[in-house]
Amino acid sequence: MMIIGVARENREKNERRVVLLPKYVKTLVEDGNIVLVEKNAGEKLGINDQEYEKNGAKISLRNDVYCAEIVLRIRAPTLEELKMMKKGSLLVCMVHRDNHPELIKEFRRREINVLELNEIKNDEGKRLIEAFALSASEGIKAGFDLFQKLYKKIPVRVVIMGYGNIAQPAIAAACRLGAVVKVLGRKQTSRRFIKDNLREAEILINATYRKPEEIGKYLIKKEDLLVMDKNSLILDFSADPISCIETCHPTSLDNPYYFVSVNQRRIPHMCIYSLPGLSPLKCSKRYGRQILPIIRLIAKIGLTGALNKQPNLNRALIKI
Repeated sequence: MMIIGVARENREKNERRVVLLPKYVKTLVEDGNIVLVEKNAGEKLGINDQEYEKNGAKISLRNDVYCAEIVLRIRAPTLEELKMMKKGSLLVCMVHRDNHPELIKEFRRREINVLELNEIKNDEGKRLIEAFALSASEGIKAGFDLFQKLYKKIPVRVVIMGYGNIAQPAIAAACRLGAVVKVLGRKQTSRRFIKDNLREAEILINATYRKPEEIGKYLIKKEDLLVMDKNSLILDFSADPISCIETCHPTSLDNPYYFVSVNQRRIPHMCIYSLPGLSPLKCSKRYGRQILPIIRLIAKIGLTGALNKQPNLNRALIKI
């Protein structure tokens, strides 16, 4: 039996997700665990505290939740929340360690074990906690809606950089909306070819995976954007935190887009950091279903036992 804290997602005003829905909390309680759910954790999804209580949770204040043996949330906590956690406890959340070394230092300085959800993979290297298709479909929809809002027409020509986990469902989503999609691999994004491949793009989408050593090396520079269609939009699904497009930086659910002036043109950019948050209920269901078996295992046999039983979890553990 363990004490498990379910924290409220609070990094953005428009963040509405919760890491575990009431039905998943019920399973943990039935296993013999004590589950502390932060007050109003599900409020923005229309799930009140009484629903969690009916499923066995104890509604608790933030400080009590972060004092639990295991603390669950989707996005990494704030520094103030980390200060509430006990040494040797386990934080389970998304981190993306390659892009956020400052967080890793803080975890180790405070002697907090972290199981990085985005690094939990099977033997083939496939992520087990993911929402790629949801991210892509919601990102494409948001981008097309913004394009129509700005230019009063439907986008037709889309150029996508990449062909990986998020690029493939993005291609399918754009095609379903009637776009003609051009896919660029690494060769097509070289300095020799990039301008020719951007020339007719109405929407340019970055869905590339960047290795740590590639971060900060731009495939597309600010002046390259001038060759795009006069009515154009940049969508970045990989701005975390540094994009391969010079003009891109992460945006939020609260402020999803901004404009960049290039000579006399103002080019809109949408680079939402947390794309699954655009569909909060679907995302909460998906993540909860994926996370639950792992938390049940850890609560039953402890972190060391879980690491021994499922060695793949070791690669996702940021050790103190």
